[in-house]
Amino acid sequence: SSSKPQAVEFRFQTRGIPTSGYYSQSLWSTDTFVNLILSYPGSGYSSGSYSGSVVNPYNQYGKLDLIPDYTSPQTSASIYLPFFNEGWWSVLVNKQGSVYTLYAKNSIYEGQDGNTIGFQASSSTDPFTEDSWNNATKSYFASSSYSAKTFSGSLQELRYYTVALSESSFNDYVMNGSSTRGNYANATP
Repeated sequence: SSSKPQAVEFRFQTRGIPTSGYYSQSLWSTDTFVNLILSYPGSGYSSGSYSGSVVNPYNQYGKLDLIPDYTSPQTSASIYLPFFNEGWWSVLVNKQGSVYTLYAKNSIYEGQDGNTIGFQASSSTDPFTEDSWNNATKSYFASSSYSAKTFSGSLQELRYYTVALSESSFNDYVMNGSSTRGNYANATP
Protein backbone atom coordinates (compact mmCIF):
# COMPACT_ATOMS: atom_id res chain seq x y z
CA SER A 1 0.00 0.00 0.00
CA SER A 2 2.94 2.39 0.47
CA SER A 3 3.47 2.49 -3.30
CA LYS A 4 -0.09 3.67 -3.99
CA PRO A 5 -0.08 7.27 -5.23
CA GLN A 6 -1.64 9.78 -2.89
CA ALA A 7 -1.19 12.61 -5.38
CA VAL A 8 -1.49 12.89 -9.16
CA GLU A 9 -0.17 15.98 -10.91
CA PHE A 10 -0.15 17.01 -14.58
CA ARG A 11 -0.69 19.85 -17.05
CA PHE A 12 -3.29 20.12 -19.77
CA GLN A 13 -4.16 22.49 -22.59
CA THR A 14 -7.48 22.63 -24.42
CA ARG A 15 -7.92 23.53 -28.09
CA GLY A 16 -10.03 26.55 -27.23
CA ILE A 17 -13.73 27.18 -26.95
CA PRO A 18 -15.85 24.26 -28.20
CA THR A 19 -17.91 24.95 -31.29
CA SER A 20 -21.05 23.31 -29.93
CA GLY A 21 -22.93 23.64 -26.66
CA TYR A 22 -22.39 21.61 -23.52
CA TYR A 23 -19.95 18.69 -23.64
CA SER A 24 -17.52 16.91 -21.32
CA GLN A 25 -14.19 15.15 -21.66
CA SER A 26 -12.18 12.85 -19.42
CA LEU A 27 -8.75 14.13 -18.35
CA TRP A 28 -7.90 11.26 -16.02
CA SER A 29 -9.53 8.15 -14.62
CA THR A 30 -8.68 4.85 -12.97
CA ASP A 31 -9.82 1.31 -13.64
CA THR A 32 -12.05 1.65 -10.55
CA PHE A 33 -13.83 4.71 -11.99
CA VAL A 34 -12.21 7.58 -10.12
CA ASN A 35 -12.76 10.33 -12.71
CA LEU A 36 -11.48 13.82 -13.45
CA ILE A 37 -13.82 15.35 -16.00
CA LEU A 38 -13.55 18.67 -17.83
CA SER A 39 -16.84 20.05 -19.11
CA TYR A 40 -17.92 23.10 -21.07
CA PRO A 41 -21.29 24.48 -20.00
CA GLY A 42 -21.89 26.19 -23.34
CA SER A 43 -21.34 29.79 -22.19
CA GLY A 44 -21.21 30.79 -25.86
CA TYR A 45 -19.48 33.49 -27.78
CA SER A 46 -21.85 36.38 -27.14
CA SER A 47 -24.18 37.69 -24.48
CA GLY A 48 -27.19 37.73 -26.82
CA SER A 49 -28.34 36.68 -30.25
CA TYR A 50 -28.81 40.17 -31.71
CA SER A 51 -26.37 41.95 -34.00
CA GLY A 52 -23.76 43.77 -31.94
CA SER A 53 -23.87 41.42 -28.98
CA VAL A 54 -20.75 41.57 -26.84
CA VAL A 55 -18.59 38.52 -26.13
CA ASN A 56 -19.66 36.74 -22.97
CA PRO A 57 -16.86 37.35 -20.41
CA TYR A 58 -17.21 33.73 -19.23
CA ASN A 59 -17.09 32.10 -22.66
CA GLN A 60 -13.71 30.44 -21.88
CA TYR A 61 -14.84 29.04 -18.53
CA GLY A 62 -15.30 25.35 -17.91
CA LYS A 63 -15.86 23.07 -14.98
CA LEU A 64 -13.36 20.54 -13.67
CA ASP A 65 -14.92 17.76 -11.56
CA LEU A 66 -13.12 15.16 -9.48
CA ILE A 67 -15.50 12.27 -8.85
CA PRO A 68 -13.77 9.84 -6.45
CA ASP A 69 -16.72 7.41 -6.32
CA TYR A 70 -18.73 6.81 -9.49
CA THR A 71 -21.62 5.35 -7.48
CA SER A 72 -22.01 8.78 -5.87
CA PRO A 73 -21.30 11.36 -8.64
CA GLN A 74 -22.96 14.15 -6.66
CA THR A 75 -20.06 13.86 -4.19
CA SER A 76 -17.42 15.66 -6.19
CA ALA A 77 -14.84 18.41 -5.94
CA SER A 78 -15.57 21.06 -8.58
CA ILE A 79 -13.65 24.05 -9.96
CA TYR A 80 -14.87 26.68 -12.45
CA LEU A 81 -12.06 28.56 -14.28
CA PRO A 82 -11.25 29.71 -17.87
CA PHE A 83 -9.86 26.31 -18.90
CA PHE A 84 -10.77 26.91 -22.55
CA ASN A 85 -8.40 29.88 -23.04
CA GLU A 86 -5.86 27.63 -24.86
CA GLY A 87 -3.32 28.14 -22.07
CA TRP A 88 -1.59 25.48 -19.97
CA TRP A 89 -3.32 24.50 -16.71
CA SER A 90 -1.70 22.59 -13.86
CA VAL A 91 -3.80 20.12 -11.88
CA LEU A 92 -3.12 18.39 -8.58
CA VAL A 93 -5.34 15.70 -7.09
CA ASN A 94 -4.44 14.94 -3.47
CA LYS A 95 -5.80 12.14 -1.31
CA GLN A 96 -5.28 12.50 2.45
CA GLY A 97 -7.18 9.78 4.26
CA SER A 98 -10.71 9.98 2.89
CA VAL A 99 -10.42 13.66 1.88
CA TYR A 100 -9.77 14.40 -1.80
CA THR A 101 -8.60 17.87 -2.80
CA LEU A 102 -8.51 19.16 -6.36
CA TYR A 103 -6.29 22.13 -7.28
CA ALA A 104 -6.08 23.90 -10.64
CA LYS A 105 -3.83 26.86 -11.45
CA ASN A 106 -2.15 28.55 -14.38
CA SER A 107 0.83 30.85 -14.67
CA ILE A 108 0.90 34.13 -16.55
CA TYR A 109 3.83 36.03 -17.98
CA GLU A 110 4.15 39.64 -16.83
CA GLY A 111 7.03 40.94 -18.96
CA GLN A 112 9.91 42.28 -16.88
CA ASP A 113 8.37 40.94 -13.67
CA GLY A 114 8.53 37.34 -14.91
CA ASN A 115 5.91 34.71 -14.23
CA THR A 116 3.24 34.67 -11.59
CA ILE A 117 0.34 32.42 -10.68
CA GLY A 118 -2.78 33.60 -12.49
CA PHE A 119 -6.13 31.92 -11.99
CA GLN A 120 -6.33 29.41 -9.17
CA ALA A 121 -8.94 27.45 -7.28
CA SER A 122 -9.32 24.38 -5.10
CA SER A 123 -12.15 22.19 -3.90
CA SER A 124 -12.39 19.21 -1.53
CA THR A 125 -14.74 16.32 -0.99
CA ASP A 126 -15.01 13.51 1.52
CA PRO A 127 -16.90 10.63 -0.11
CA PHE A 128 -18.45 7.75 1.74
CA THR A 129 -15.70 5.30 0.68
CA GLU A 130 -12.04 5.29 -0.36
CA ASP A 131 -12.30 1.92 -2.12
CA SER A 132 -12.29 3.28 -5.67
CA TRP A 133 -8.95 5.05 -5.15
CA ASN A 134 -7.33 2.39 -2.95
CA ASN A 135 -8.25 -0.52 -5.24
CA ALA A 136 -7.12 1.13 -8.48
CA THR A 137 -4.31 -0.55 -10.40
CA LYS A 138 -4.42 1.42 -13.69
CA SER A 139 -4.57 5.07 -14.71
CA TYR A 140 -5.96 6.44 -17.95
CA PHE A 141 -4.95 9.92 -19.10
CA ALA A 142 -7.01 11.69 -21.78
CA SER A 143 -9.43 8.78 -21.75
CA SER A 144 -11.79 7.13 -19.36
CA SER A 145 -12.60 3.70 -18.08
CA TYR A 146 -16.07 5.07 -17.35
CA SER A 147 -17.11 6.63 -20.68
CA ALA A 148 -15.96 7.05 -24.26
CA LYS A 149 -15.42 10.80 -23.91
CA THR A 150 -11.71 11.23 -24.57
CA PHE A 151 -9.84 14.49 -24.04
CA SER A 152 -9.08 16.59 -27.11
CA GLY A 153 -6.03 18.67 -26.26
CA SER A 154 -2.51 18.25 -24.90
CA LEU A 155 -1.07 16.78 -21.70
CA GLN A 156 2.41 16.99 -20.19
CA GLU A 157 4.41 16.37 -17.01
CA LEU A 158 2.38 13.47 -15.59
CA ARG A 159 3.54 12.70 -12.04
CA TYR A 160 2.58 10.53 -9.11
CA TYR A 161 3.56 11.04 -5.47
CA THR A 162 3.23 8.46 -2.70
CA VAL A 163 2.28 11.24 -0.27
CA ALA A 164 -0.15 14.13 -0.67
CA LEU A 165 1.75 17.09 -2.10
CA SER A 166 1.80 20.47 -0.34
CA GLU A 167 0.27 23.45 -2.10
CA SER A 168 3.61 25.31 -2.01
CA SER A 169 5.28 22.43 -3.88
CA PHE A 170 2.42 22.50 -6.37
CA ASN A 171 2.94 26.25 -6.82
CA ASP A 172 6.57 25.59 -7.80
CA TYR A 173 5.32 23.10 -10.40
CA VAL A 174 2.77 25.61 -11.74
CA MET A 175 5.54 28.16 -12.23
CA ASN A 176 8.09 25.68 -13.62
CA GLY A 177 7.03 22.35 -15.12
CA SER A 178 10.58 21.05 -14.60
CA SER A 179 10.37 21.55 -10.83
CA THR A 180 10.68 18.27 -8.93
CA ARG A 181 10.33 19.67 -5.42
CA GLY A 182 8.68 17.43 -2.85
CA ASN A 183 7.21 18.44 0.51
CA TYR A 184 10.62 18.79 2.18
CA ALA A 185 14.35 18.60 1.36
CA ASN A 186 15.36 15.46 -0.55
CA ALA A 187 11.74 14.20 -0.61
CA THR A 188 11.35 13.89 -4.37
CA PRO A 189 13.70 10.89 -4.88
